[in-house]
Amino acid sequence: MADFTIWATAAEATLGWRKGTVVRAVLNNQNATKILPLDASRIVPALRIVLLANKNRFKGTAAALLEELNFRTRREERPKGWPANAQVLSSQLRRVAPNLRAAGVRLSFKQSSGSRSTKHIEISTSGDFCDADDACDAHSENK
Repeated sequence: MADFTIWATAAEATLGWRKGTVVRAVLNNQNATKILPLDASRIVPALRIVLLANKNRFKGTAAALLEELNFRTRREERPKGWPANAQVLSSQLRRVAPNLRAAGVRLSFKQSSGSRSTKHIEISTSGDFCDADDACDAHSENK
């Protein structure tokens, strides 16, 4: 892929393309690949709704997040494999965390200190994060 990118970049002017067209296309394609698993996630659609309803932020325990997700998603709309408890939700979030970050979502897991420590999840985004369908067009400058 790198060889093709080098060759195609050198040919941009000859092909009548603007400088940087190939690199932008390759980067957009890589970004789409990173966020594609979000479309397959059971919790991401509900997480989008939670973030939109809470001014693009959530801070709390996995149990609180699961409660919020359950509140925002009717029981009959929950897909098979919906997290049954906070531990399962936390595992699912950790699994898609790199993909969420690629989509512009900041996600961190923190544990408070002391004998009564709790684990908190902090999620924020500057806006509705894109999915794989949006990724290809997100940074396109050639129309």
